Amino acid sequence: SLLSLLKIEAKDTALEIWLEDKTFLEDFMLVNQIKERCLIGIHPGVPSHGKARQWDKKNYAELSDRLQKGYKSRVVITGSSSETSLIQEITKLMETKPIIFVGKPLSQLTSLIRECKIFICSNTGIMHLASACGVPIIALHGPTDPVKWGPFGEKNVVIQSDLPCSPCLYLGFEYKCKKPKCMELITVNKVIEAVEGIILDRCIQL
Repeated sequence: SLLSLLKIEAKDTALEIWLEDKTFLEDFMLVNQIKERCLIGIHPGVPSHGKARQWDKKNYAELSDRLQKGYKSRVVITGSSSETSLIQEITKLMETKPIIFVGKPLSQLTSLIRECKIFICSNTGIMHLASACGVPIIALHGPTDPVKWGPFGEKNVVIQSDLPCSPCLYLGFEYKCKKPKCMELITVNKVIEAVEGIILDRCIQL
């Protein structure tokens, strides 16, 4: 839009990021036996100032189990080093075993995300990173407005509750609730429905 002031038309507005580590990715796919499986990325963490955006860890555990049991897929859970304890709590609630990818370099993270058939997360920076990697996203929005802060692109799905007070943020930090019901009302079934709408042609249902 800014370039239009100089009479320059931007025909391609897709986000892009070029960081990658092909050597790492080849080894990762081999070690985790992902060649014949559908890789689904899940990022459960949110910024420390935005805990009201957090989806319950029990939901992430159930979602991951259902994806790994119901499809020929592997779930990789990503996070920063500070989110290690959260991810450990989620995996303890699971019946299946996910791949844990925590505290790794950005070049490795972007390479891994590109291999995912779908990426699931709340409103956080990695959501935009996944957009730049060209991966379909399921974004869970409660207090935040997806029109302002949602994933960029046409292949993405935004899931919200139908509460009249959601979204409640205007600038992005004036949270009205300590434990927003809008995130609680996003069910695992809703996310599974969105997943199936995207990946039925990408992953083999068991």
